[in-house]
Amino acid sequence: VMCHKDFKIKELYYKKDHKNFQVQNKSDYFVISSYTVYLDQMIVYAALRKGQGELRSFSLNSVAKKEIGDEKLDYSEDANIKTLPYVDYKKFVIYNIKDVLLQLGIERKTKDIENVYLRAYTNATTYEKVFKQTVFLKNRAYIEYYKQGLIIGNNVNIDYGIESENEEEDDDEKFDGALVAE
Repeated sequence: VMCHKDFKIKELYYKKDHKNFQVQNKSDYFVISSYTVYLDQMIVYAALRKGQGELRSFSLNSVAKKEIGDEKLDYSEDANIKTLPYVDYKKFVIYNIKDVLLQLGIERKTKDIENVYLRAYTNATTYEKVFKQTVFLKNRAYIEYYKQGLIIGNNVNIDYGIESENEEEDDDEKFDGALVAE
């Protein structure tokens, strides 16, 4: 239903982070065979503001009050969220529309998704790893060294800066099972 028809291999799963419980440290992500990239607005909002001090709540209502001075539709007098569609369907639809408009208003003010796309693009980092500091720094280092005409080695056991003492002997050395070609 959700996968795009252009993709031969249909893939659809949600990767939940069971290690981190604080919203700003979560790394949940959604994978789908589609051209669309899905992001969790709450996780993005929290991760971008991680260093600005602890916020009490990252709920849509709290963030909407803080950022745009608006809040969710109150339906508590009529029903709870499970029974609202059966008790007052029109209010249920309006409630959902209001939630989407709050999300849109928050995004228009903060431009968080644009920030994530820029971070991912300029640092050659996938969207789900854009807030992982070690991945981000490693990718940034690769880019900066590449701009200087250098390539970072990938084997930590080899010191590429030291030349071999027996360079001439190494050329003549043979190994069982090795293929020697021009």
